[in-house]
Amino acid sequence: MSDLDRLLRETARPSTVGTLTYLMFGLLLWVFQLTVIYGGHVLACSQGAPAELAAWIVYGATAAAALLLLSFFVWQGRAARLLGLTPAMADRRTYDRIALLIGVLSGIAILWTGATAIVVTACEQAR
Repeated sequence: MSDLDRLLRETARPSTVGTLTYLMFGLLLWVFQLTVIYGGHVLACSQGAPAELAAWIVYGATAAAALLLLSFFVWQGRAARLLGLTPAMADRRTYDRIALLIGVLSGIAILWTGATAIVVTACEQAR
């Protein structure tokens, strides 16, 4: 055990904002993706950009959100420590499971939202 882990274990109390950010990380990524997709798509289409550019905005935002979510899953323990959750917390396993479940559901939502670029033509008038 390193000195930093010992110090965190002895003195740190979890931050409310850090805990909520940790639990809702997947939802925050989904919000980011939706904002970039709809804001960027509307802006690109209103400025007369080609439909391919609008589609690539959707692809890029979806890929970025999916990669960030995947990296969160791989380094979930580091993300928890970065946000103030220490391994010594009594409810840490529960927080990990909740964050994982919300992340998986958000990952499905991210992929579903990104699939619209495949199905719907970009810059349609009725969109």
